[in-house]
Amino acid sequence: MLLSLLLCALGFPQTSTESAIETLQEVTDAWERFPVFVWRQRYRESPLPEDLVEPFGATNRFRNIQADWIDEWGLNFYVTNAVGRNDLHLDMGTDWNRRIEDWIETRDESLLVREPCLSDPATYERMRANLHETIASLGKTALGISVGDEVSLTPNGNPLDFCRSEYCLKLWREHARGLGLPPRPPTTDEVRAQLVDDRFELLGAWLENRRFHHARMVSVLKRLASEARSLTERPIGLLGLSGITPFGGVPVREAVDTFDFLEYYPLGLHREYASEGDGKFLTTVFLEKERRDAVAWVAWEHWMRGGDGLIVWNDTQLEDSPGHGRSLAQAVGEIRALEERLKPGAPLRPEVAIVADDDCVRVSWLRDALIDGPTWPRRLSSHHRKNGTREKKIEQWLRLLEDSGVLPRVVDLEGELPQVVILVEHGVLGRTAQHKLRDHQDKGGILIPDGELGWVNDLGEKRKDPTIKRWKKRFRTIFDPPDGLDRYTTQRWRPERVTRLREFGARLVKLGRRKHPTTLERMLDLTLTKEAAQIPWLTSIRPIPSRPDHYLVCMIPNHGDPDDRRTRMRTWSFALEPPPGIQLVEWIAPGDQPRGSLPMGQPLVFEIRDARAVKLRER
Repeated sequence: MLLSLLLCALGFPQTSTESAIETLQEVTDAWERFPVFVWRQRYRESPLPEDLVEPFGATNRFRNIQADWIDEWGLNFYVTNAVGRNDLHLDMGTDWNRRIEDWIETRDESLLVREPCLSDPATYERMRANLHETIASLGKTALGISVGDEVSLTPNGNPLDFCRSEYCLKLWREHARGLGLPPRPPTTDEVRAQLVDDRFELLGAWLENRRFHHARMVSVLKRLASEARSLTERPIGLLGLSGITPFGGVPVREAVDTFDFLEYYPLGLHREYASEGDGKFLTTVFLEKERRDAVAWVAWEHWMRGGDGLIVWNDTQLEDSPGHGRSLAQAVGEIRALEERLKPGAPLRPEVAIVADDDCVRVSWLRDALIDGPTWPRRLSSHHRKNGTREKKIEQWLRLLEDSGVLPRVVDLEGELPQVVILVEHGVLGRTAQHKLRDHQDKGGILIPDGELGWVNDLGEKRKDPTIKRWKKRFRTIFDPPDGLDRYTTQRWRPERVTRLREFGARLVKLGRRKHPTTLERMLDLTLTKEAAQIPWLTSIRPIPSRPDHYLVCMIPNHGDPDDRRTRMRTWSFALEPPPGIQLVEWIAPGDQPRGSLPMGQPLVFEIRDARAVKLRER
């Protein structure tokens, strides 16, 4: 009787225990089959045409719109914005633009109050009530509940000093008192004015205030996730992650500890962290922004990185562009067939990583914004992601390492460090992080600082002399970034100009070796000829757990830049020769042999056996 009541509270019908357990198992199984959710726009309030959803098998459900047909058809779905949309997500638009211009003109701090304020108890109670209402009507085929979409303090993490409500200011005063910080948090204006004069008195308080507001937002998300788990055992998710800015956003590496599934946009370091983290990871295919063949490329690329499913934006585009739908459906079908037959593990990654750090994002933004003058709130996050000093350098490193044959890792300075650590514009370096890096160096680790290292400590205090100069005198394993890296993304399709850079990338992987060469390192010597030798490739090497020393290899032209997909995608001739010690077990696609013509948007797919790994293990 008690179990029956529990199952009812969890959203299951009062049937047999076996039925409820079977339903949960079906949810788990569905997540293993690369679910693809068709987002409803045109058919928001009516059933989807069957031919749109049939190739993919899943859709989304809005919390306040009846959709009994989803259950009747047996479609998988997730519930979007289960706590309501407008509390966690703020829209860009006329009202926001007016607020920005009014702030630039008046500096009236009443404009810095977030509406609604996430520290206002009434805001949380409203979201909690919505969550209870949503889960009470969940249905039988839900694969999960999304708490929110594009969650941020400000719209898209755009710059403005939210939030200065009476609730937030009271909580800040309590927080600041324990740290000896001013009861009134400094504004970005005030900090910028000091930094122009090379003064740092307010930087520490500004940094702590941005950390404080980020922590407040994350704590609300954690409370909502915990509340949801008290009501249902279905997976709890968060959608629309675009990374952290000084003023908002949620990074994947933080959300992964709270949520069971995440949807991220392919920006910054998201993809690299997601493919190593626990949980399920989705990305969105924006049909209207891609060529027909490019939608297949997006699906393959996400899966090759370890992704678990897709969201298709949206039913309108799917219906109006049937060629896009056919291309995507074919790719999804092939991916699901590989998953079902081989069940590959996570992609191999080298002992090479880029360090992610939220404070460094904040300080790098602040230094870039010094040139903006009083109009700094117009520095939109979309602009900064493409033009920020740190953001551009990270993009160069990611493309270089990928094109060199590996999927790089992303770490923070709190966990275990790999052999090779890349610090990009790491302007904030606290004492704990400094000790961690020194210990890494003492053990023979390799450090590559690109740009500022330790401009200030974590209290916002400027260092008297640059950290890197002192460390270079002490350690011999500190390398400079390679010459020409700042131009790599503009020249990567001209191999004669970037050969040395890619050799540097491959050398880093081999320097990261702990003992014997790994399968990943041996695969760096794979030979591609014909037109394939002239283009950059993204390579994914995934172990097949059921077959020791066997790996599934997928290689696809590395069109990571959307502009590349629009202008450079074409059919390529290729011939492939495995490196010594690597046996080609099965050629899967395209065609039936490792030479021929690669269609647009498609990968090379084959299974290998690492014979040298077998010999090393048998010694």
